[in-house]
Amino acid sequence: MIEVFTTITDSYRYSRELALFLSLFQKNLPDSAQLSLIRRIDDDAAAALSLALGERLAKGLLPEYFLVLKEPSLLIGKDAVFILGNFLIQYPGIDCVLPSDIRGAPGSSRSPDYLSQRGFEAFVAGMNCPGGPIISYDGREPFMFMVRSRALMDIGFSTDIFQVPELLGHRTAISPKAYIHPFFDYYTEKREEVLQLVPESVLTLLDIGCTRGGFGGLVKSRRGCRVTGIEMNPVEGEKARSVLDDVIIGDALQVDVKGPYDCVTCLDVIEHFEDPSRLLGRIRDEFLCDKGWLVLSVPNVGHWSIVEDLLAGRWDYLPVGILCNTHLRFFTRHSIAGYLEENGFRIETITGTKLPISGAMLKNLQFLGESGMEIDFQSLEINCYLILAEKL
Repeated sequence: MIEVFTTITDSYRYSRELALFLSLFQKNLPDSAQLSLIRRIDDDAAAALSLALGERLAKGLLPEYFLVLKEPSLLIGKDAVFILGNFLIQYPGIDCVLPSDIRGAPGSSRSPDYLSQRGFEAFVAGMNCPGGPIISYDGREPFMFMVRSRALMDIGFSTDIFQVPELLGHRTAISPKAYIHPFFDYYTEKREEVLQLVPESVLTLLDIGCTRGGFGGLVKSRRGCRVTGIEMNPVEGEKARSVLDDVIIGDALQVDVKGPYDCVTCLDVIEHFEDPSRLLGRIRDEFLCDKGWLVLSVPNVGHWSIVEDLLAGRWDYLPVGILCNTHLRFFTRHSIAGYLEENGFRIETITGTKLPISGAMLKNLQFLGESGMEIDFQSLEINCYLILAEKL
């Protein structure tokens, strides 16, 4: 039997994205697995898990294996948990095994390019495992691992369960056939690629959807301007208070905001609103000063990975990416440009982050183009548009 230990924070109560992560993880557990969710109040997953596992070991009623992960904010390959269990059965000299992950996926010379569930599944199915079924443990920080109970009893551990793979040394390995994509920075991204869009003249900035204040803190440190954040999730918003000048907890359509500001940023935000025009109207009329600036990042639903999924009959919501489960509106370059114009903004610049079209998809698209179909190859490469617009 496998006992599974992971942590969750109070953010899981307020975030439907995190709730979906947990649901997807539970669906990938074997029926015989017993899941223990350890609630933590801070970012110290190691301490919370170490305490819970220590109490379990002290009782002496142990399963054969423990599966330990920091939290369920990850995508997990098909049968990954089953594969890890079989690995320890097949190799009795190994007491601890980690799945492979985005840090040098075996047999892959490229960075993972999946942006959808189907793409993730295809990537996992197409992974090659040169050199055999075992990879020596390389000292990487463990996000998830499976360990024999008797090995834990042998070595003991103090306050950091995630030291176990290193403590076991040569008795730890990585299974190339089990694959996960952990989201280490789900609420802590700084979005450095967006900073260049913020005009140098900006002295005050309102960041809508500030999470823990990663981007706002970056603007403060690099530009020296005053930054206020708005955040729906009270747990993450409270963490931003130590980073930003002020944080307002609540819905951007309802909270009181003392403006106006030189610039408003909405990074992957407007697609979460049922009626984005209401948000843009409030930004225009209440939040921004005359000739103020609006900075947006907007996922492109016209990205080739989504087009390819549709051709295959797939549209799978995930907790992250273009098809995030809390996205209520979807945009292309044409539609977001029109939307901004209709709501009183003039686009100054529009760029984007690219994930190039795969070779097979490109070949098929070129064939369709030669057959007379109108194809915007440039748009198909953009997975997220970055926009600087001026209030008219």
